[in-house]
Amino acid sequence: MFRLAFALIALLLLAPLVRADVLPPSKAEVKTTYGTGEKVCGKLSLAALTGKSPWLVMGVGGAIQFFGTPDEQKERLGLFAQPWVWGTMLVLVLLVGFKDTVLTLFSQLKLPLDALAQAFHAAGGLFGLIYLGASAFGGDAQAQGLVADSAPPPTFMDQVGSFVLWLLMCGVHLAVWVVFNTVEVAILLNPIPFVDTCLKAFRTAVVGVISGAAAIHPVFGFVLALPVILVCLLLVPVALRFSVAGAVFTADVFKRLFGIKPVPGAPVRAFAALAFPGVPLYTFGTVERGQQGLEFVYRRAFFLWKRRIPIPWEQVAVASGGVLPRLIELGDRGGTWLRFPPRYRKMEPELALTLGLGDVHHKSISTSLGKAFRRVWDWITGKSKPKVEAQA
Repeated sequence: MFRLAFALIALLLLAPLVRADVLPPSKAEVKTTYGTGEKVCGKLSLAALTGKSPWLVMGVGGAIQFFGTPDEQKERLGLFAQPWVWGTMLVLVLLVGFKDTVLTLFSQLKLPLDALAQAFHAAGGLFGLIYLGASAFGGDAQAQGLVADSAPPPTFMDQVGSFVLWLLMCGVHLAVWVVFNTVEVAILLNPIPFVDTCLKAFRTAVVGVISGAAAIHPVFGFVLALPVILVCLLLVPVALRFSVAGAVFTADVFKRLFGIKPVPGAPVRAFAALAFPGVPLYTFGTVERGQQGLEFVYRRAFFLWKRRIPIPWEQVAVASGGVLPRLIELGDRGGTWLRFPPRYRKMEPELALTLGLGDVHHKSISTSLGKAFRRVWDWITGKSKPKVEAQA
């Protein structure tokens, strides 16, 4: 809940930049405070903020629009400034905050609630596109009050400019949203209480800092948002793999709630983990039995040619004891090679039997975290990894 309070205070400073759909352009009294370039900077900052936390920004922005409009003009407010819209958004944000702080202590509820939060964030990304459209086509962000009905309507070129601006905003929004969606995926995989709260508090803090800077001046806000935007553009390929993981995990959790189990004989699905050499992190593929034993099979860029990576079956085993089943390396290092989606949860013996790997190994969370830390440290210090021959 403190996330909502913090973001509300910060985004109140951003009111001039989120009033775009308060009044129709032909009804607005435009008080030119900023030039076109500065207004574009403000819009792109808003797009970056919406990508980070869509429902929070849309809900707070709608509330600002509603309370900042005279009572006699409230009937002309846009959709996102209607109390039933922004009120519903903020209630849902509060419920998610309650989940991250109180309900996270109940381990039985954590995975389904995290999956629901992931679906909630995904839907916010789509609604954010509509919200940004209302901002781009809604007229001057500095509009205040009314003008005479004789104000000239927007020209064709004005509409073209608004459309181009909306496309730019959508590009920024989607890039930032895909990257920050990895926070939700990390929460799905995290078994430790209150880490969820820390991750989301960090995301909300970024929103607050950029909001405060944009309130001082749109260009200042854009200067702070620009490094985030550029980093997100660079991380999009990696973030897309995490987004696929989030979608698969969420779908699997809901299937389990309805009693839908994996079909016998269906391909075993898995995601590449940090210890798997030669495969990008969280690549989605299948574990198959080839002529030389187990192989991890995946497509380059999701849809191009297949790659087959041999798995030394005598050196790995299925492990339980975490949030999800894993394929681990035997021995002292014991790194995780593959993570299996929730459809295989509590099915470790059947999974090991299908893959022909013998007994299931139980690994505690503390042991897994310690080995994961050592694996990350080896990667940072540049220690060599075991080589695995890949077939293109």
